[in-house]
Amino acid sequence: MYASSLEQNNHVSALSKKDIVMNGLALAFPMFCLAIGKGYDIFSFLLYIAALIGLIGIKKTPWTRDIKLLCGCFALYFITFVFSLIFKGGKGSYLDWSSRFIYAIPVLCLLLRYPPKFKYLQWGFIIGAIIAGTVALIQVFHFGMGRAYTNTTNGWYLKNYMPIQSGDMAMTLGLISLTLGIHHAKQHKYTYAIIALLATVMGVLGSLLSGSRGGWVCVPFVLLYLGWANRHHLKLKTLVISFMILGITTVAISKIDPAGIYERVEQAVSNVQDYHHGDENTSVGIRFALWKSAIYTFEDSPIFGAGYPGRVLSREQQAKEGLFPEKIGKEGFFTAHAHNQYLEALSVRGLIGLAVLMLLFLVPAYLFLSKKKSAFSEVMALDQCGMTLIISVMGYGLTQAFFNMNSGVVFYSIMMVIIFSAQYPLKEHK
Repeated sequence: MYASSLEQNNHVSALSKKDIVMNGLALAFPMFCLAIGKGYDIFSFLLYIAALIGLIGIKKTPWTRDIKLLCGCFALYFITFVFSLIFKGGKGSYLDWSSRFIYAIPVLCLLLRYPPKFKYLQWGFIIGAIIAGTVALIQVFHFGMGRAYTNTTNGWYLKNYMPIQSGDMAMTLGLISLTLGIHHAKQHKYTYAIIALLATVMGVLGSLLSGSRGGWVCVPFVLLYLGWANRHHLKLKTLVISFMILGITTVAISKIDPAGIYERVEQAVSNVQDYHHGDENTSVGIRFALWKSAIYTFEDSPIFGAGYPGRVLSREQQAKEGLFPEKIGKEGFFTAHAHNQYLEALSVRGLIGLAVLMLLFLVPAYLFLSKKKSAFSEVMALDQCGMTLIISVMGYGLTQAFFNMNSGVVFYSIMMVIIFSAQYPLKEHK
């Protein structure tokens, strides 16, 4: 009954005022995520406020199995941080990151009542990717910044960026635009497909100009997934040509190389070679040292982890034992995160922490991949957008603790609930 009524509401031409407001906020989040510094915070805050106000007086949210699973993994992630703080110690501010998953739950409940419409929401992703690339171009070419999304004093709207996190978000918006482009190509809407492909290039370009090398890791996995997911709907030749056009266009644009893209790639290769020769005091070498330190810490506390204070003490002891060069074992190293989301979870919260972290990815993936019949082609597109989000963020976690900053948690949780709430009412639930 619930799915059926929402399905009907999703396709009526006349929208209520609340529908318009919620569709506008859902569309605005990806659109303005990188338009200004901390754009993701501004529009997620508006969604939080709308959820607190909008849920008052409306009927109780039907807690179906899928909704329980998604909210449950969000809540469980926060709970592991609470228990780690209670039993392992640490600052209360450490709860700030994980609490953003809790904030996303009421947003989900409200969006399920007023689900975003695909025909509007898709433009939020596409325009968001175009804005992300435009901002990167302006920062690099107009302001002469070495890397896009670097905090600067050129204006209030350029403050509070972080190149790695912002570059990763730009990449995700670009890859979601590619997913939408494939959807429109299947529908023979080639004008929309070309616009989406342009947005893909702009999003990827934003990531390239940020110089965030870790953001490139996810790209082949996303392309493989999209090729597999659409294997029965698009000819292999069409997919190959589309991906080739995307790759050639991106490489051609990156030839401008204002942000030292190729130099950063060469630097990474050189750092790895230096590491093998015993020099760990490089960007990549320090990351390797942090990964090694996280593994040592995990071995000492494998089940529940060492907690944040314990991790600091563990690194100090490791430095005393000469496991790291003296230059590395100085200020900033002991308190730095592991630059790997999975090793970070293992060292601080142990196997339990890693298991709960994986639930954040695997539970939504199960919901998006579940075989539920729908008469709407938009469902497949939204499911693939959700999977693209998951795969990309999992890839970022290999070289960056993406969830150790508010930007990463807010981006993933809000994008997740927006996509989920858009596709959920269109599926037939048993």
